Amino acid sequence: MNKETVELKPCPFCGGKAEIEVDGMFRWVECKNEHCGASGKVFSFLVDAGNANNIVANNWNIRPIEDALRDRAEKAERELADVQEISEGGEIQKSFDRVEFNRLLEKYDALKGDNNETA
Repeated sequence: MNKETVELKPCPFCGGKAEIEVDGMFRWVECKNEHCGASGKVFSFLVDAGNANNIVANNWNIRPIEDALRDRAEKAERELADVQEISEGGEIQKSFDRVEFNRLLEKYDALKGDNNETA
C-alpha cells in the first residue's frame, strides 16, 4: 500500500473519522463509526502512480452542497457585519444613506429567510 499521507474530511453523515481502505487494486474511503458505515466511491488502480490516495481522498472531500451553504453563511455574516457597523445602539448614523441601509437590511432578511427554509 502506498504510504502517502492525505487529509480526509470527517464523515458528512455522522462527523466520524474516515480512513482510506485498500483491497488489492481497489481503494475507497470509509467512515470508521460502527453505527454509520458510510463509504465513498470505489476506485480501481491497475498501477499506482503514487497519487492513488490523493484521488480517493479528493473524491471523498468534495462537498458541493456543504461548500455552497458555507459560502452563503459567510456572505450573510459579512453583510450583517456591514449593517451592524453602520448602526450604533439601534440608531442609524446620520452620515449613512438610509436607502443603502434598507437595501442591506433587505438582503440580510432574504438570506436569513433562505437559511431558515433549508434548515
